[in-house]
Amino acid sequence: ASRGVCARRSRARAARHRCSARRTSRCALPQAAPKSVRCARRSRLSVFKRSRPTMSCIEKLAIRGIRAFSPDREQAIEFESPLTMIVGANGCGKTTVIECLKYGTTGSAPPSSDKGKSFVHDPKVSGVTEVKAQLKLRFKNYGGQRMVVVRSMQLTQKPKTSTFKQMDGVIRTRKDNGENTSYTHKCGELDKAVPMMIGVSKAVLESVVFCHQEESSWPLQEGAVLKKKFDDIFESARYTKALEVLLKQKKALAATSKDLAGDLKGLHADKTAAATHKRSLDEAKAFAQREDEQLQKCDETREALKKEEREIKERLHELESRAHDVADARAAVEALEREAEFLAEQIADSGLADVDDAQLEDTARRLQEEEDSHAAVVAELQAKVRAHLTEKKKHEDAAAGLAGRVGEAESEKRRGEAEVDDLRNALWEAKPALDPASDASARLERALAAGGPVDKTVAETVRDALDARAAAADDAAASDECDVLDPSPDCLTEAEAMGCSTEEECRFQAGDRVRVVSKAVVYHAPKHKEGLDTQGLVGVVASLASVARDGSGSEISANRPVVVQFDEPKFRTHYEESELEHAVD
Repeated sequence: ASRGVCARRSRARAARHRCSARRTSRCALPQAAPKSVRCARRSRLSVFKRSRPTMSCIEKLAIRGIRAFSPDREQAIEFESPLTMIVGANGCGKTTVIECLKYGTTGSAPPSSDKGKSFVHDPKVSGVTEVKAQLKLRFKNYGGQRMVVVRSMQLTQKPKTSTFKQMDGVIRTRKDNGENTSYTHKCGELDKAVPMMIGVSKAVLESVVFCHQEESSWPLQEGAVLKKKFDDIFESARYTKALEVLLKQKKALAATSKDLAGDLKGLHADKTAAATHKRSLDEAKAFAQREDEQLQKCDETREALKKEEREIKERLHELESRAHDVADARAAVEALEREAEFLAEQIADSGLADVDDAQLEDTARRLQEEEDSHAAVVAELQAKVRAHLTEKKKHEDAAAGLAGRVGEAESEKRRGEAEVDDLRNALWEAKPALDPASDASARLERALAAGGPVDKTVAETVRDALDARAAAADDAAASDECDVLDPSPDCLTEAEAMGCSTEEECRFQAGDRVRVVSKAVVYHAPKHKEGLDTQGLVGVVASLASVARDGSGSEISANRPVVVQFDEPKFRTHYEESELEHAVD
């Protein structure tokens, strides 16, 4: 405790020493701000002279109409180097000089001045209703450039109240070419600009350099106030704000990174799906190419068979021509035989019996020779006819075989085309039964849109999807029916499945509102693949499921007897009677 008292006394003595030193000093200001800050400030104020930084200092102060200073004439004080001491009796204006320096540099009115009203000369003392005050401060900025700040104020005395008003401030400076320039600023802008020109923060000017004697005990104030003072002096708020901005940016970047990671996962899934679809497309194209090649081979075989058929028909036409020639030769032989018989009859009837035997024998021999020569020709022609007939039959048999093969090929082609059409029609009819979001539906849509033969893998995928849905439907139907595969089990009614002799004795009936009282996790609820605990949910009894028993009377159904329908989320599941209770609205 004694150390704390000593420390407070030391801080009080130091504060009084600083206050006295400020009254007697030449108001030399601290060294200029760091280089990075100076560059930023010079970029925002074009009136600064860009030269090597030096010590900023206040050279002259002119006061008119402030506190005890007359509003009719201007009084000035020049601050000499290295020290200017102000000595005077109480109330002569020593503190007013320090207040004017503080007001000229920071725009802050002295404490207990009623927001500046008591800072201006009192109109009642001069016997007027309005007093205009002015303060001029000449200083060198940290660039060595001489500047003048002019601040004007006005105090109007009304019957009961007074009104204080700050006028726009003016900054006068001289350019490099020697031309004087004036800049008019709003009071708020001037309060920010002057500390930047001097190179000292407003907090340092208010709390250290031009600290009012009534506020000189701020080092002895409570911790929160003292901390705020030091934060303002050392500008730690900027560092805190920078940390806050960095933290916000870090969170924003983390959120962006998380979103990008999610997008990356989605893109990876899309890439995998695209690769799968591409493989399916390649397989479908390869299958279609194989089918096209097979059809092309069938077409080539059919053309070859047609060509061979045409050749056989031409050969048959040639053989038929030869057969006509043989028939003509046979007719000629028969005509000659009839002529020979006719001549023999004529000879017999013409009375040639008287001809001598030599002539008759000669005639008979000649006729026999002619007959033999004609018989040889006939036999040769008959042999050729038989040979041609044999060859004709062989070619007819070959043509019939080829025609049968051509017919079989065309029938096979028509049967294949009919099967393809039937398959496409069946797939069109099966399309509404598929889940639109399933892979089978997407592959079927692409296969049907292509217009070519449907890939076998697509048909198998659709068949598997339909089988899965049919199996699910069968399982759902089987949960409400008795097992009829084995005639030995006895089917139980809904009441018997609940363990009741009659439905009236059952605790729950269809349509009752019930609440789940036991922990029961289901894994088929929509949007809850990780499992949903149904304890506390309220639903409606949809039905009482039947239970099948085997020959020994043991239950063989895995379903619980009470089927409950839930609306949010919408699903249906089975419960034991002990897991439910009646829900009262």
